Amino acid sequence: MAILTWIHSCPIRNLLPPIAGNRGSQAVCFVLFAAVTLFSPLAIVWGSVFAQQESNSSSTYKEYDVKAAYLYNFLLFVEWPSQSFEKPESPFVIGVLGKDPFNQKLDDIAERKTARKRKIIIKRFKKWEDLEPCHLLFVCQEEGKNWEKISDKIKDWKVLTVGDYDNFAILGGIVQFIRVEDTVRFVINEDAALLKDLEISAKMLELAVRVIHQESQEGKK
Repeated sequence: MAILTWIHSCPIRNLLPPIAGNRGSQAVCFVLFAAVTLFSPLAIVWGSVFAQQESNSSSTYKEYDVKAAYLYNFLLFVEWPSQSFEKPESPFVIGVLGKDPFNQKLDDIAERKTARKRKIIIKRFKKWEDLEPCHLLFVCQEEGKNWEKISDKIKDWKVLTVGDYDNFAILGGIVQFIRVEDTVRFVINEDAALLKDLEISAKMLELAVRVIHQESQEGKK
């Protein structure tokens, strides 16, 4: 079984409501970092979404609105190999496999925002057989049963895989959304990212609830 490495808490945790805990403060750090360094209106809006989460008022925000905002920010905090883009101006492609839970939220982001000066395109795939290369792939819960086939299909793609069903990261997905005290957080499988030649920023690693190092722990079993 993979050993999970817990990341140290953010120094400003005591400035935030107790319900958030150390990970709540880190999520706000992530939002503020994106807002300050990228002057991103969406990141600032995301800050207000997290403020709603911190107040534990579940009726005031939609879970997949938060997750959509995360997906956008992942584009800013992960480095893809240069050969992942045909041209300097080639867009980021976000793929959604299965029944799309985001409604129009991703389309709204793609229409209003760019990431690293690149446009964003949203593609939806009903079945794993329909998959086409993309930079970020969100695997919906009902497709979890097909993960082995999906993984084989995309094995040579430089793609950041994201899911929100149990054991997604342990099974080889890169980012798994989880719920912590009624807030949306994430787990990272860094080894899976390295196998795809993806470099996750230190800031994003620090903000993960936990980071999985599967291969590096094999010798300790």
